[in-house]
Amino acid sequence: MSYIVSIDEMKQAEIMAVQRGGSFLQLMERAGQGAAEALSMALSLPGLSCVILAGSGNNGGDGFVLARRLRELGAEVTVVLAQGFPGAGDARVNFGRLQDTGVRLLTLDDGEAQERIRAAALLVDAIFGTGFHGALPEELLPLCSWYRGNRGALHVALDIPSGVNAQSGVVENVCFPADLTLTFAAYKPGQFLFPGGAFCGRVEVVDIGISESMLSLTGCALRMITPHFVNRSLPPRPRNSHKGSFGHVLVVAGSLPYTGAAVLACTSALRSGVGLVTLASVPHVTNTVNFRLPEAITLPLPQNEQGGIAAEEALPLLKERLASCSALVLGPGLGNTPETLALVEGLLEAARCPVVLDADALNVLGPHLILLEQARVPVILTPHPGEMARLCGKVTAEVERDRLGTARDFARIHKVILVLKGTYTVIAGPDGQMLLNQAGSSGLAKGGSGDLLAGLIGGLAAGKIPAFAAAACGVYLHAKAAELCAEEHSEYAMTATDVAAFLGSAFLSL
Repeated sequence: MSYIVSIDEMKQAEIMAVQRGGSFLQLMERAGQGAAEALSMALSLPGLSCVILAGSGNNGGDGFVLARRLRELGAEVTVVLAQGFPGAGDARVNFGRLQDTGVRLLTLDDGEAQERIRAAALLVDAIFGTGFHGALPEELLPLCSWYRGNRGALHVALDIPSGVNAQSGVVENVCFPADLTLTFAAYKPGQFLFPGGAFCGRVEVVDIGISESMLSLTGCALRMITPHFVNRSLPPRPRNSHKGSFGHVLVVAGSLPYTGAAVLACTSALRSGVGLVTLASVPHVTNTVNFRLPEAITLPLPQNEQGGIAAEEALPLLKERLASCSALVLGPGLGNTPETLALVEGLLEAARCPVVLDADALNVLGPHLILLEQARVPVILTPHPGEMARLCGKVTAEVERDRLGTARDFARIHKVILVLKGTYTVIAGPDGQMLLNQAGSSGLAKGGSGDLLAGLIGGLAAGKIPAFAAAACGVYLHAKAAELCAEEHSEYAMTATDVAAFLGSAFLSL
Protein backbone atom coordinates (compact mmCIF):
# COMPACT_ATOMS: atom_id res chain seq x y z
CA MET A 1 0.00 0.00 0.00
CA SER A 2 1.31 3.46 -0.88
CA TYR A 3 1.88 6.05 1.84
CA ILE A 4 0.42 9.57 1.77
CA VAL A 5 2.70 11.57 4.03
CA SER A 6 2.34 14.97 5.62
CA ILE A 7 5.03 17.56 5.05
CA ASP A 8 6.43 17.01 8.55
CA GLU A 9 6.45 13.22 8.03
CA MET A 10 8.31 13.66 4.75
CA LYS A 11 10.96 15.78 6.49
CA GLN A 12 11.35 13.10 9.18
CA ALA A 13 11.80 10.40 6.52
CA GLU A 14 14.44 12.47 4.70
CA ILE A 15 16.36 12.97 7.95
CA MET A 16 16.22 9.21 8.64
CA ALA A 17 17.54 8.48 5.15
CA VAL A 18 20.48 10.85 5.73
CA GLN A 19 21.18 9.40 9.18
CA ARG A 20 21.42 5.94 7.63
CA GLY A 21 24.35 6.95 5.46
CA GLY A 22 22.99 9.21 2.75
CA SER A 23 22.95 12.96 2.22
CA PHE A 24 20.42 15.58 1.21
CA LEU A 25 22.49 16.16 -1.93
CA GLN A 26 22.09 12.48 -2.85
CA LEU A 27 18.32 12.68 -2.30
CA MET A 28 18.17 15.68 -4.64
CA GLU A 29 20.19 13.82 -7.26
CA ARG A 30 17.86 10.81 -7.06
CA ALA A 31 14.81 13.06 -7.34
CA GLY A 32 16.03 14.71 -10.53
CA GLN A 33 17.28 11.42 -11.96
CA GLY A 34 14.01 9.66 -11.15
CA ALA A 35 11.99 12.46 -12.74
CA ALA A 36 14.13 12.22 -15.89
CA GLU A 37 13.58 8.46 -16.06
CA ALA A 38 9.82 8.91 -15.69
CA LEU A 39 9.76 11.51 -18.48
CA SER A 40 11.91 9.33 -20.73
CA MET A 41 9.21 6.64 -20.43
CA ALA A 42 6.51 9.09 -21.51
CA LEU A 43 8.28 11.15 -24.20
CA SER A 44 10.84 10.87 -26.96
CA LEU A 45 13.46 13.21 -25.49
CA PRO A 46 16.12 13.64 -28.23
CA GLY A 47 15.64 17.09 -29.72
CA LEU A 48 12.59 17.85 -27.53
CA SER A 49 12.22 21.49 -26.50
CA CYS A 50 12.09 21.56 -22.67
CA VAL A 51 11.81 24.53 -20.32
CA ILE A 52 12.28 24.10 -16.56
CA LEU A 53 11.03 26.90 -14.31
CA ALA A 54 13.32 26.73 -11.29
CA GLY A 55 12.96 28.34 -7.89
CA SER A 56 15.84 29.26 -5.61
CA GLY A 57 15.26 26.48 -3.05
CA ASN A 58 15.33 22.70 -2.99
CA ASN A 59 12.57 22.28 -5.56
CA GLY A 60 14.67 24.38 -7.91
CA GLY A 61 17.62 22.13 -7.04
CA ASP A 62 15.58 19.09 -8.13
CA GLY A 63 14.87 21.00 -11.34
CA PHE A 64 18.58 21.67 -11.95
CA VAL A 65 19.35 17.95 -11.65
CA LEU A 66 16.48 17.18 -14.00
CA ALA A 67 17.76 19.74 -16.51
CA ARG A 68 21.20 18.14 -16.53
CA ARG A 69 19.78 14.64 -16.93
CA LEU A 70 17.36 15.63 -19.70
CA ARG A 71 20.23 17.28 -21.57
CA GLU A 72 22.25 14.05 -21.28
CA LEU A 73 19.28 12.22 -22.85
CA GLY A 74 19.33 14.53 -25.85
CA ALA A 75 16.68 17.13 -25.03
CA GLU A 76 17.11 20.83 -25.77
CA VAL A 77 16.83 22.29 -22.26
CA THR A 78 16.33 25.83 -21.01
CA VAL A 79 16.19 26.73 -17.32
CA VAL A 80 14.31 29.89 -16.41
CA LEU A 81 15.37 31.17 -12.98
CA ALA A 82 11.97 32.14 -11.57
CA GLN A 83 13.45 33.61 -8.36
CA GLY A 84 16.93 34.55 -9.46
CA PHE A 85 20.13 32.66 -8.71
CA PRO A 86 19.97 30.11 -5.88
CA GLY A 87 21.70 30.88 -2.61
CA ALA A 88 23.90 28.52 -0.63
CA GLY A 89 23.14 24.85 -0.17
CA ASP A 90 22.40 21.84 -2.35
CA ALA A 91 20.42 23.84 -4.90
CA ARG A 92 23.47 26.06 -5.44
CA VAL A 93 25.69 22.98 -5.89
CA ASN A 94 23.44 21.57 -8.59
CA PHE A 95 23.12 24.95 -10.25
CA GLY A 96 26.90 24.96 -10.55
CA ARG A 97 26.83 21.52 -12.16
CA LEU A 98 24.84 22.95 -15.08
CA GLN A 99 27.88 24.82 -16.35
CA ASP A 100 29.22 23.50 -19.67
CA THR A 101 26.31 21.07 -20.08
CA GLY A 102 24.60 22.86 -22.95
CA VAL A 103 21.61 23.86 -20.76
CA ARG A 104 20.55 27.42 -21.54
CA LEU A 105 20.05 29.66 -18.46
CA LEU A 106 17.68 32.61 -18.51
CA THR A 107 16.22 34.96 -15.92
CA LEU A 108 12.68 36.31 -15.86
CA ASP A 109 13.97 39.64 -17.11
CA ASP A 110 15.38 38.07 -20.24
CA GLY A 111 13.04 38.73 -23.15
CA GLU A 112 13.81 35.29 -24.56
CA ALA A 113 12.24 33.55 -21.52
CA GLN A 114 8.64 34.20 -22.54
CA GLU A 115 9.32 33.11 -26.12
CA ARG A 116 10.92 29.83 -25.07
CA ILE A 117 8.15 29.03 -22.57
CA ARG A 118 5.45 29.56 -25.17
CA ALA A 119 7.28 27.40 -27.74
CA ALA A 120 8.28 24.48 -25.45
CA ALA A 121 6.93 20.95 -25.86
CA LEU A 122 7.70 20.15 -22.20
CA LEU A 123 7.25 22.64 -19.35
CA VAL A 124 8.44 21.67 -15.87
CA ASP A 125 7.41 23.54 -12.73
CA ALA A 126 10.21 23.29 -10.14
CA ILE A 127 9.60 26.57 -8.35
CA PHE A 128 8.25 25.94 -4.84
CA GLY A 129 7.48 22.29 -4.09
CA THR A 130 5.90 21.01 -0.88
CA GLY A 131 7.08 23.84 1.37
CA PHE A 132 4.78 26.37 -0.29
CA HIS A 133 1.93 28.05 1.57
CA GLY A 134 -0.01 31.24 1.05
CA ALA A 135 -0.63 33.01 -2.26
CA LEU A 136 1.57 32.87 -5.33
CA PRO A 137 3.82 36.00 -5.29
CA GLU A 138 2.63 38.78 -7.56
CA GLU A 139 5.94 38.93 -9.42
CA LEU A 140 5.39 35.33 -10.63
CA LEU A 141 1.90 35.94 -12.06
CA PRO A 142 3.18 36.84 -15.56
CA LEU A 143 5.30 33.67 -15.56
CA CYS A 144 2.25 31.66 -14.54
CA SER A 145 0.30 33.23 -17.41
CA TRP A 146 3.00 32.30 -19.96
CA TYR A 147 3.12 28.74 -18.58
CA ARG A 148 -0.65 28.30 -18.70
CA GLY A 149 -0.83 29.91 -22.13
CA ASN A 150 1.19 27.14 -23.80
CA ARG A 151 -1.63 24.64 -24.12
CA GLY A 152 0.26 22.37 -26.48
CA ALA A 153 3.01 21.49 -24.00
CA LEU A 154 3.06 18.68 -21.47
CA HIS A 155 2.98 20.46 -18.10
CA VAL A 156 4.85 18.62 -15.34
CA ALA A 157 5.15 19.54 -11.66
CA LEU A 158 7.96 18.33 -9.43
CA ASP A 159 6.37 17.17 -6.16
CA ILE A 160 3.32 19.48 -6.42
CA PRO A 161 2.20 22.38 -8.63
CA SER A 162 3.51 25.73 -7.37
CA GLY A 163 0.66 27.63 -5.73
CA VAL A 164 -0.90 24.49 -4.19
CA ASN A 165 -0.54 23.85 -0.45
CA ALA A 166 0.81 20.28 -0.30
CA GLN A 167 -0.82 19.63 3.06
CA SER A 168 -4.31 21.09 2.61
CA GLY A 169 -4.77 21.39 -1.15
CA VAL A 170 -5.61 25.10 -0.72
CA VAL A 171 -4.97 27.41 -3.69
CA GLU A 172 -5.23 31.01 -2.51
CA ASN A 173 -5.02 32.76 -5.88
CA VAL A 174 -3.60 30.90 -8.89
CA CYS A 175 -1.22 28.01 -9.46
CA PHE A 176 0.82 26.30 -12.16
CA PRO A 177 -1.51 23.43 -13.22
CA ALA A 178 0.08 20.13 -14.26
CA ASP A 179 -0.86 17.29 -16.56
CA LEU A 180 1.56 15.09 -14.61
CA THR A 181 2.92 15.48 -11.08
CA LEU A 182 6.09 13.56 -10.24
CA THR A 183 6.09 13.38 -6.46
CA PHE A 184 9.10 12.19 -4.50
CA ALA A 185 9.12 9.12 -2.18
CA ALA A 186 5.38 9.22 -1.37
CA TYR A 187 2.10 10.91 -2.17
CA LYS A 188 1.21 14.18 -0.38
CA PRO A 189 -2.30 14.99 0.95
CA GLY A 190 -2.75 18.17 -1.10
CA GLN A 191 -2.57 16.09 -4.29
CA PHE A 192 -5.93 14.55 -3.41
CA LEU A 193 -7.71 17.40 -1.65
CA PHE A 194 -9.59 20.05 -3.57
CA PRO A 195 -9.13 22.47 -5.14
CA GLY A 196 -5.42 21.62 -5.37
CA GLY A 197 -6.04 18.03 -6.42
CA ALA A 198 -7.74 19.28 -9.57
CA PHE A 199 -4.46 20.88 -10.72
CA CYS A 200 -2.13 17.90 -10.23
CA GLY A 201 -3.15 15.79 -13.21
CA ARG A 202 -1.87 12.23 -13.00
CA VAL A 203 0.29 11.72 -9.91
CA GLU A 204 3.25 9.33 -10.04
CA VAL A 205 5.59 8.52 -7.15
CA VAL A 206 9.33 8.72 -7.92
CA ASP A 207 11.60 6.52 -5.81
CA ILE A 208 14.43 8.50 -4.20
CA GLY A 209 15.71 5.77 -1.89
CA ILE A 210 13.39 6.33 1.08
CA SER A 211 11.92 2.93 1.96
CA GLU A 212 8.40 2.15 3.13
CA SER A 213 9.88 1.11 6.48
CA MET A 214 11.28 4.62 6.94
CA LEU A 215 7.93 6.14 6.02
CA SER A 216 6.16 3.85 8.51
CA LEU A 217 8.49 4.99 11.28
CA THR A 218 7.21 8.55 10.87
CA GLY A 219 3.83 7.39 12.24
CA CYS A 220 2.08 7.98 8.92
CA ALA A 221 -1.54 6.77 9.21
CA LEU A 222 -2.77 7.61 5.70
CA ARG A 223 -2.25 5.30 2.75
CA MET A 224 -3.55 4.78 -0.77
CA ILE A 225 -5.64 1.72 -1.59
CA THR A 226 -3.79 -0.36 -4.17
CA PRO A 227 -4.88 -3.35 -6.27
CA HIS A 228 -2.32 -5.42 -4.34
CA PHE A 229 -4.00 -4.56 -1.03
CA VAL A 230 -7.43 -5.51 -2.39
CA ASN A 231 -6.18 -8.75 -3.95
CA ARG A 232 -4.45 -9.72 -0.70
CA SER A 233 -7.57 -8.93 1.34
CA LEU A 234 -9.93 -11.14 -0.65
CA PRO A 235 -10.14 -14.63 0.88
CA PRO A 236 -9.42 -17.73 -1.23
CA ARG A 237 -12.37 -19.65 -2.68
CA PRO A 238 -11.70 -23.39 -2.18
CA ARG A 239 -13.13 -25.68 -4.84
CA ASN A 240 -14.83 -27.84 -2.23
CA SER A 241 -16.92 -24.92 -0.91
CA HIS A 242 -20.68 -24.29 -0.93
CA LYS A 243 -22.94 -21.26 -0.60
CA GLY A 244 -22.70 -21.41 3.18
CA SER A 245 -18.92 -21.03 2.93
CA PHE A 246 -19.10 -17.42 1.79
CA GLY A 247 -21.55 -15.80 4.16
CA HIS A 248 -25.11 -14.48 4.16
CA VAL A 249 -25.90 -10.76 3.97
CA LEU A 250 -29.25 -9.32 5.05
CA VAL A 251 -30.23 -6.17 3.14
CA VAL A 252 -32.96 -4.06 4.77
CA ALA A 253 -33.79 -1.50 2.12
CA GLY A 254 -36.47 0.08 -0.03
CA SER A 255 -39.96 1.43 0.37
CA LEU A 256 -42.87 2.10 -1.97
CA PRO A 257 -41.27 5.28 -3.45
CA TYR A 258 -37.70 3.88 -3.51
CA THR A 259 -37.78 0.39 -4.97
CA GLY A 260 -34.65 0.89 -7.04
CA ALA A 261 -32.40 1.43 -4.03
CA ALA A 262 -33.14 -2.10 -2.82
CA VAL A 263 -32.61 -3.58 -6.29
CA LEU A 264 -29.22 -1.91 -6.67
CA ALA A 265 -27.98 -2.79 -3.18
CA CYS A 266 -28.93 -6.43 -3.71
CA THR A 267 -27.40 -6.49 -7.19
CA SER A 268 -23.97 -5.47 -5.95
CA ALA A 269 -24.22 -7.74 -2.89
CA LEU A 270 -24.89 -10.68 -5.22
CA ARG A 271 -21.76 -9.77 -7.21
CA SER A 272 -19.54 -9.47 -4.12
CA GLY A 273 -18.81 -13.20 -3.80
CA VAL A 274 -21.19 -13.69 -0.86
CA GLY A 275 -23.05 -17.00 -0.73
CA LEU A 276 -26.55 -15.75 0.07
CA VAL A 277 -28.38 -12.43 -0.11
CA THR A 278 -31.71 -11.80 1.62
CA LEU A 279 -33.70 -8.65 0.99
CA ALA A 280 -36.14 -7.64 3.74
CA SER A 281 -38.62 -5.01 2.67
CA VAL A 282 -42.29 -4.22 1.99
CA PRO A 283 -44.13 -6.54 -0.42
CA HIS A 284 -43.98 -4.23 -3.44
CA VAL A 285 -40.18 -4.08 -3.16
CA THR A 286 -39.67 -7.79 -2.52
CA ASN A 287 -41.93 -8.62 -5.48
CA THR A 288 -39.84 -6.39 -7.72
CA VAL A 289 -36.61 -7.97 -6.51
CA ASN A 290 -38.04 -11.46 -7.02
CA PHE A 291 -38.65 -10.52 -10.65
CA ARG A 292 -35.36 -8.66 -11.26
CA LEU A 293 -32.96 -10.77 -9.18
CA PRO A 294 -34.01 -14.42 -8.97
CA GLU A 295 -30.83 -15.25 -7.00
CA ALA A 296 -31.95 -13.16 -4.02
CA ILE A 297 -34.02 -14.48 -1.11
CA THR A 298 -36.82 -12.17 -0.01
CA LEU A 299 -38.45 -11.52 3.33
CA PRO A 300 -41.70 -9.51 2.94
CA LEU A 301 -42.36 -7.22 5.91
CA PRO A 302 -45.43 -5.37 7.21
CA GLN A 303 -45.96 -2.00 5.52
CA ASN A 304 -46.92 1.29 7.15
CA GLU A 305 -49.21 3.96 5.70
CA GLN A 306 -46.31 5.81 4.05
CA GLY A 307 -45.25 2.72 2.09
CA GLY A 308 -42.25 1.95 4.30
CA ILE A 309 -41.46 -0.84 6.74
CA ALA A 310 -43.65 -0.92 9.85
CA ALA A 311 -40.85 -1.12 12.39
CA GLU A 312 -42.70 -2.46 15.45
CA GLU A 313 -44.21 -5.41 13.57
CA ALA A 314 -41.11 -6.03 11.43
CA LEU A 315 -38.38 -6.03 14.07
CA PRO A 316 -39.09 -9.51 15.49
CA LEU A 317 -38.97 -10.97 11.97
CA LEU A 318 -35.77 -9.09 11.15
CA LYS A 319 -34.01 -10.08 14.35
CA GLU A 320 -34.83 -13.72 13.76
CA ARG A 321 -33.40 -13.61 10.23
CA LEU A 322 -30.40 -11.51 11.29
CA ALA A 323 -29.34 -14.23 13.75
CA SER A 324 -28.37 -16.47 10.81
CA CYS A 325 -26.60 -13.76 8.78
CA SER A 326 -22.96 -12.67 8.72
CA ALA A 327 -23.53 -9.01 7.74
CA LEU A 328 -26.32 -6.43 7.62
CA VAL A 329 -26.88 -3.58 5.15
CA LEU A 330 -29.43 -1.08 6.45
CA GLY A 331 -30.76 2.14 5.00
CA PRO A 332 -30.98 2.48 1.19
CA GLY A 333 -34.41 3.82 0.24
CA LEU A 334 -36.03 3.32 3.66
CA GLY A 335 -37.23 6.94 3.99
CA ASN A 336 -36.29 9.49 6.62
CA THR A 337 -38.96 8.65 9.23
CA PRO A 338 -39.24 7.73 12.92
CA GLU A 339 -39.80 4.12 11.79
CA THR A 340 -36.37 4.11 10.17
CA LEU A 341 -34.82 5.27 13.43
CA ALA A 342 -36.61 2.45 15.26
CA LEU A 343 -35.17 -0.06 12.76
CA VAL A 344 -31.66 1.33 13.21
CA GLU A 345 -31.91 1.27 16.98
CA GLY A 346 -33.41 -2.21 17.15
CA LEU A 347 -31.10 -3.86 14.64
CA LEU A 348 -27.91 -2.24 15.94
CA GLU A 349 -28.77 -3.56 19.38
CA ALA A 350 -29.49 -7.06 18.05
CA ALA A 351 -26.64 -7.38 15.54
CA ARG A 352 -23.82 -9.83 16.17
CA CYS A 353 -22.22 -9.27 12.77
CA PRO A 354 -20.82 -6.25 10.88
CA VAL A 355 -23.40 -3.58 10.01
CA VAL A 356 -23.33 -1.18 7.03
CA LEU A 357 -25.42 1.97 7.55
CA ASP A 358 -26.22 3.99 4.45
CA ALA A 359 -28.59 6.68 3.17
CA ASP A 360 -31.69 7.06 5.36
CA ALA A 361 -30.14 5.04 8.19
CA LEU A 362 -27.57 7.85 8.37
CA ASN A 363 -30.08 10.65 7.99
CA VAL A 364 -31.94 9.63 11.14
CA LEU A 365 -28.80 9.14 13.23
CA GLY A 366 -27.71 12.76 13.75
CA PRO A 367 -29.23 13.30 17.24
CA HIS A 368 -28.67 9.65 18.24
CA LEU A 369 -24.96 9.01 17.72
CA ILE A 370 -24.78 7.25 21.07
CA LEU A 371 -26.26 4.25 19.25
CA LEU A 372 -22.99 3.87 17.35
CA GLU A 373 -20.90 3.86 20.50
CA GLN A 374 -23.18 1.28 22.10
CA ALA A 375 -22.90 -1.18 19.20
CA ARG A 376 -21.05 -4.39 19.97
CA VAL A 377 -20.05 -5.10 16.37
CA PRO A 378 -18.10 -3.27 13.65
CA VAL A 379 -20.29 -0.53 12.15
CA ILE A 380 -19.48 0.89 8.71
CA LEU A 381 -21.01 4.25 7.75
CA THR A 382 -21.07 5.34 4.09
CA PRO A 383 -22.10 9.03 3.99
CA HIS A 384 -21.71 11.45 1.12
CA PRO A 385 -20.52 14.93 2.20
CA GLY A 386 -24.06 16.23 2.79
CA GLU A 387 -24.93 13.28 5.02
CA MET A 388 -21.60 13.65 6.80
CA ALA A 389 -22.39 17.30 7.49
CA ARG A 390 -25.71 16.35 9.08
CA LEU A 391 -24.04 13.64 11.18
CA CYS A 392 -21.43 15.97 12.67
CA GLY A 393 -23.40 19.21 12.82
CA LYS A 394 -21.47 21.04 10.10
CA VAL A 395 -22.28 22.44 6.69
CA THR A 396 -21.16 20.54 3.60
CA ALA A 397 -18.50 23.12 2.71
CA GLU A 398 -16.82 22.59 6.10
CA VAL A 399 -16.68 18.84 5.53
CA GLU A 400 -15.20 19.29 2.07
CA ARG A 401 -12.55 21.71 3.37
CA ASP A 402 -11.23 19.08 5.78
CA ARG A 403 -12.28 15.66 4.51
CA LEU A 404 -9.38 13.83 6.14
CA GLY A 405 -9.76 15.46 9.54
CA THR A 406 -13.55 15.13 9.56
CA ALA A 407 -13.43 11.43 8.73
CA ARG A 408 -10.58 10.69 11.16
CA ASP A 409 -12.17 12.48 14.11
CA PHE A 410 -15.67 11.08 13.60
CA ALA A 411 -14.41 7.50 13.29
CA ARG A 412 -12.25 7.80 16.40
CA ILE A 413 -14.87 9.52 18.59
CA HIS A 414 -17.77 7.26 17.65
CA LYS A 415 -15.76 4.02 17.24
CA VAL A 416 -16.90 3.31 13.69
CA ILE A 417 -15.45 2.71 10.24
CA LEU A 418 -16.31 5.76 8.17
CA VAL A 419 -16.44 5.78 4.36
CA LEU A 420 -16.64 9.46 3.37
CA LYS A 421 -17.66 9.29 -0.28
CA GLY A 422 -16.65 11.70 -3.02
CA THR A 423 -13.68 12.25 -5.30
CA TYR A 424 -10.89 10.39 -3.48
CA THR A 425 -13.14 8.59 -1.00
CA VAL A 426 -11.69 8.42 2.53
CA ILE A 427 -11.92 5.31 4.72
CA ALA A 428 -11.18 5.98 8.41
CA GLY A 429 -11.04 3.46 11.24
CA PRO A 430 -11.57 3.89 14.97
CA ASP A 431 -7.86 3.22 15.57
CA GLY A 432 -6.74 6.16 13.42
CA GLN A 433 -5.92 4.06 10.35
CA MET A 434 -6.92 5.84 7.13
CA LEU A 435 -7.07 4.91 3.45
CA LEU A 436 -7.67 7.02 0.37
CA ASN A 437 -9.07 5.77 -2.93
CA GLN A 438 -7.61 7.14 -6.16
CA ALA A 439 -9.74 5.15 -8.61
CA GLY A 440 -13.12 6.37 -9.83
CA SER A 441 -15.11 8.28 -12.41
CA SER A 442 -17.41 11.28 -12.53
CA GLY A 443 -19.99 8.84 -13.88
CA LEU A 444 -20.56 7.78 -10.26
CA ALA A 445 -22.10 11.18 -9.55
CA LYS A 446 -25.56 9.78 -10.23
CA GLY A 447 -28.43 8.37 -8.22
CA GLY A 448 -28.02 4.75 -7.19
CA SER A 449 -24.22 4.68 -6.98
CA GLY A 450 -24.26 4.81 -3.19
CA ASP A 451 -26.76 1.94 -3.00
CA LEU A 452 -24.38 -0.17 -5.08
CA LEU A 453 -21.48 0.64 -2.77
CA ALA A 454 -23.40 -0.21 0.40
CA GLY A 455 -24.48 -3.58 -0.96
CA LEU A 456 -20.99 -4.40 -2.18
CA ILE A 457 -19.34 -3.56 1.16
CA GLY A 458 -21.99 -5.56 3.01
CA GLY A 459 -21.44 -8.58 0.79
CA LEU A 460 -17.68 -8.43 1.27
CA ALA A 461 -18.04 -8.03 5.04
CA ALA A 462 -20.33 -11.07 5.11
CA GLY A 463 -17.61 -13.12 3.43
CA LYS A 464 -15.22 -13.12 6.38
CA ILE A 465 -13.17 -10.10 5.32
CA PRO A 466 -12.39 -7.84 8.31
CA ALA A 467 -14.75 -4.86 8.30
CA PHE A 468 -12.13 -2.17 7.61
CA ALA A 469 -10.66 -4.14 4.70
CA ALA A 470 -14.17 -4.93 3.40
CA ALA A 471 -14.95 -1.21 3.30
CA ALA A 472 -11.70 -0.42 1.47
CA CYS A 473 -12.10 -3.30 -1.00
CA GLY A 474 -15.69 -2.29 -1.69
CA VAL A 475 -14.72 1.31 -2.36
CA TYR A 476 -11.91 0.29 -4.71
CA LEU A 477 -13.89 -2.33 -6.67
CA HIS A 478 -16.89 0.00 -7.00
CA ALA A 479 -14.63 2.76 -8.35
CA LYS A 480 -12.74 0.41 -10.65
CA ALA A 481 -16.00 -0.93 -12.08
CA ALA A 482 -17.01 2.67 -12.78
CA GLU A 483 -13.77 3.34 -14.64
CA LEU A 484 -14.25 0.25 -16.80
CA CYS A 485 -17.90 1.09 -17.35
CA ALA A 486 -17.05 4.62 -18.52
CA GLU A 487 -14.74 3.20 -21.19
CA GLU A 488 -17.76 1.53 -22.79
CA HIS A 489 -20.71 3.78 -21.92
CA SER A 490 -19.01 7.18 -21.27
CA GLU A 491 -19.17 9.13 -18.02
CA TYR A 492 -22.21 10.95 -19.40
CA ALA A 493 -24.40 7.97 -20.30
CA MET A 494 -23.40 5.34 -17.73
CA THR A 495 -25.85 4.43 -14.97
CA ALA A 496 -25.53 2.65 -11.65
CA THR A 497 -27.04 -0.46 -13.26
CA ASP A 498 -24.30 -0.31 -15.90
CA VAL A 499 -21.62 -0.06 -13.20
CA ALA A 500 -22.96 -3.19 -11.47
CA ALA A 501 -22.44 -5.14 -14.68
CA PHE A 502 -18.72 -4.27 -14.58
CA LEU A 503 -18.06 -5.50 -11.05
CA GLY A 504 -16.92 -8.84 -12.46
CA SER A 505 -14.41 -7.02 -14.67
CA ALA A 506 -13.20 -5.07 -11.63
CA PHE A 507 -12.47 -8.33 -9.79
CA LEU A 508 -10.71 -9.71 -12.87
CA SER A 509 -8.54 -6.57 -13.10
CA LEU A 510 -6.85 -7.62 -9.87
